[in-house]
Formats: sequence, C-alpha cells, structure tokens
Amino acid sequence: VDHCGACGTQCTGANANMSCTNSQCAIVTCVPGFGDCNVEFKDGCEADHSYDPYHCGSCGVGCKLGGCRASTCILPVIIAKTNFAPGELAIFKNNLFITSRGMGEVALYDTATNSYGVIATASVGSINAAAIMPGYLFVAGSTGTARVEWIGGNPYSYGSATSRGIATDGSNIYFGTSTPLTGVRAAPVSGGTVNTFANTMSTAYGIEYGSGNLYWGLSDGSIWSSPIGFPTPKMLGDGPNTADNLVVDGTTIYWSSVSGIHSMSTAGGPITNLAPATTVRALAVDNTHVYWTEENTGQIMRIVKDGSAKPQTVVVDQSKPWGLVLTTTNVIWANSGTGEIMQMPK
Repeated sequence: VDHCGACGTQCTGANANMSCTNSQCAIVTCVPGFGDCNVEFKDGCEADHSYDPYHCGSCGVGCKLGGCRASTCILPVIIAKTNFAPGELAIFKNNLFITSRGMGEVALYDTATNSYGVIATASVGSINAAAIMPGYLFVAGSTGTARVEWIGGNPYSYGSATSRGIATDGSNIYFGTSTPLTGVRAAPVSGGTVNTFANTMSTAYGIEYGSGNLYWGLSDGSIWSSPIGFPTPKMLGDGPNTADNLVVDGTTIYWSSVSGIHSMSTAGGPITNLAPATTVRALAVDNTHVYWTEENTGQIMRIVKDGSAKPQTVVVDQSKPWGLVLTTTNVIWANSGTGEIMQMPK
C-alpha cells in the first residue's frame, strides 16, 4: 500500500483501511460509523453515518427536513413564529432577538419562558446586521442605524445612511455606511454626534470588536483592523469579494465571501479557505466549529475551526435560512421563507 503501481504511490483514504491489488488501490473496510457512499470519487469512506443527513446510519438514508444525530434522523423544533420575514438574530443569555428583512421590526423571544413579542419597529428599512449588549440591541439597515431598548419603546436613530455591518464595545457603536459616503462611523451608545472612524474605498460589510480593536471587511474582499482609541487602519489581508459576517474569536478572524468561508490571524497573514459557499447569510463560531447558513441550498453547515476535516451538514431542506446563533447545546436559525425560528441540537 506504500508503493502501489509505482514507488511512493501510497493508498490512502479517509476513514478507510486500504489494500493494493493488481497495482490498484482499493478500500478493504471502512472505519466503523463511516461509509463509502460515493464510490466514483475515490475519496475514502467520506460519509459520517452518525451525522450526515444524506447518509444517516447507512448510505442513501436521507433525513428530509432535518438532520442526523447518533445515526438517527431528527427534526428541528419550531420555537417561535414571526409575522414578518426574519433575518438577523442576536442572543444574550436567554434573550433571543429576531430582526426583520422588511420594515425594521424587532421581536424578543425568551428561551427560558417561551414568550414572544414584537418590542419595537426601527425606521431603518431592511435590517442588515445586529449587535447586542446588556439592555440594548443595535441594528444597521438599508435606511439607517438605530438603538432598540430591550424593554421596548421608541428606538433611537443614529442617522439615515445606508449601513451594512455593526458592532459595539459597550461605550460606542461602529457601523459601516455605503451612502452617501463609504466608511466606518462611530457614535456613543447613549447617542450624540456620529463621527468618521475610518474612510474606506468600498462598503464595510462585516464589522466586529475584540480586545481593544475594531475589525472590518470590505466589499472588495480586504480585511482591516484598527485600535479603538487611536484609529490607524491597517489592511490585514485581501480575499474574495464581499467580506461579510465577520466574527473575531480570540486570535482568529472568520468571515464569509462570495466564494466561501475563510479565516486568518487577527495579526494578519495568510488566509485559510475553510469551505466553499455561495449564499452565506450568517456565521457563528463555538469552541470547535464554524457554522453558517446557506440560503439558496436551504442548509445549515459547519466545519472544524482549523479546516482539518470536511464540512458537515447540520440540517437540510430549510426555507431560506438567514440569521444564526449558537447556545451551548443548540443551533438556532431563522427561516426567512416561512417566518419560523428553528432550533436543533448541535
């Protein structure tokens, strides 16, 4: 198997025990729990029967509308139903905020009491991004940026510029604008003057705060950072167009683009292409995986954070999945096509 057909030609296959017969590599057996469900691709025993919703328990056993856990098909649970097309989600402890892709509605679902209600309508148009801190939710929309109090009431407007990404350090909010001017803006959480934090050559999509620095991705694919106290923008790297859904986790930045899921060090350097994807609407990370929604395919996907294994499908056949958040044990997402907020074990 180390010299099959020629010196140095090794027979290898993921999760497979290999042989060399008549100078040809072949799978003898699969590691228990895995299967070779696409024989023509010669990529070993690629199907994880404990988790793969297309081959759950054995090859060809599909889990319609659901996922596969412990080799058994399970369905997600509907935890709330909106009367608007839900988009971005944000969560703080048991408070799950659901925002609208249409007219700025913001709803609150209490995961502890299973209570749901619309708490405000912000005059920001379609909500593109949300950021959260105790007491406040901040939303960036097609016609403005606003602060919404958890207890409801009239939202506070930070202006009517079209904004894409948004973040907060607890004292200020930071949001990217595309019209009338492109750039990253800053304003006190309490309200007041909106200042320019950084001018940008193209629209700032994903924006995130971490450890005293602000990070943002531009529509041209470049990733930038700057200290909060001393705005000195620095380009960390340049990837595929539309650097969106940016998340900073410790010393690593994760984001999506028109071509997939990527990561790089917060200090800059090489970009790692973790997985292909085309219609990512939200991205979230936990201690082990990067999760994202695929609107067009109706899937929730995940991959180990270092990209050392193939992407896994968390759930299939969803209706235009959009926003996504994680708890310790569950994945929660918004099906914008049906207005349903769904939950499923990781």
